Amino acid sequence: MGLGGMKAVGRTLFRVRVLGLLFLATLGGVSAVPAQASGGLGSAAGFAVLASTAVTCTDASVTGLVGVNSSSTAITSTRCSMQTQVAPGAYADFQTVYNGIAGSLGPCTQTFGIADTLAGVSLGPGVYCFPAAATLTGTLTLTGSGPWVFEIGTLGTGALTATNFTVVGSNPCNATWWVRQAATATTSAFQGDILAGADITLTGTGLAGRAFATGAVTMTGSNVFGCTAAGTVALPLTPGGGSFVIGDQNSAIGSSVEFWGAQWAKLNSLSAGPAPRSFKGFAEFPQTPACGTNWSADPGNSTPPPQGPLPAYMAVIVTSSSTKSGNTISGDTPHIVIVKTDPGYAPDPGHAGTGTVVLMVC
Repeated sequence: MGLGGMKAVGRTLFRVRVLGLLFLATLGGVSAVPAQASGGLGSAAGFAVLASTAVTCTDASVTGLVGVNSSSTAITSTRCSMQTQVAPGAYADFQTVYNGIAGSLGPCTQTFGIADTLAGVSLGPGVYCFPAAATLTGTLTLTGSGPWVFEIGTLGTGALTATNFTVVGSNPCNATWWVRQAATATTSAFQGDILAGADITLTGTGLAGRAFATGAVTMTGSNVFGCTAAGTVALPLTPGGGSFVIGDQNSAIGSSVEFWGAQWAKLNSLSAGPAPRSFKGFAEFPQTPACGTNWSADPGNSTPPPQGPLPAYMAVIVTSSSTKSGNTISGDTPHIVIVKTDPGYAPDPGHAGTGTVVLMVC
């Protein structure tokens, strides 16, 4: 089989995977497997950013690999944390997926018009279409396990513009935003893989997912937390393992939080009621946080929190319920958020650990 035939097979397989997962997601609570984890992105799945013509990063960071199509692709990095490599194979796999969606758009679960911003909307798994451009703002909630596929510009032209736009819900790596032309996000908290037919521009934006462009990717004052090849967000973890915790009533994006300190139980509100007063905010188990798992701490004989300094951005457990049995304090993990940490933290509870919630990752 020639190269053209192989790419056509790849496009068909990706579409079959997505449509199959959407079918499974409608069957009585059966959990869908992440489309990307099924191999739909090929070697591109291990990248957070892919670009053809240029990558420009200013006062920004990328958790995950940044790939460029060739050694001639311009890379400009100013006060930026990212790891780049030439990855023509990954870029080719991205193009295969992009063209595959372009060649077989829909069928649409729901179609939105130019005036639909998705503010206050909740969407379950499905294919959501914008015939032309999409101008998004407000908060979109994704429900269920996905996948969610957004197709923007299905009639031939259409760009994505997101301003003060927040996406919350389940696994961001199960959401795909296919855009006919350019994608721009400003002061937004975005979830999902952006697959753009031109440039991607992120300004003051947090992205849990991937930014893949057939043109250039520009990131200014932004933070990208890429998806792994396994289909989960690459979390910036607490040094040494374990996790800090905040209450679910304090976890809205933009909220100032205290994730460590002598006044933790007083300052954090939980849906199920007050937390034990002896809890200071650090859970030593599990070593790596995951949504849907329980956490625990043993204040009477506990592993101390990290010495510091803490990462500039850090994954923090969100808990809605916490109880104490003997010396052990435990709770649930309905969500994980990314917190931009403030200076001043120390392992002594008298030196509180504080920050701002910038992104929800599950």
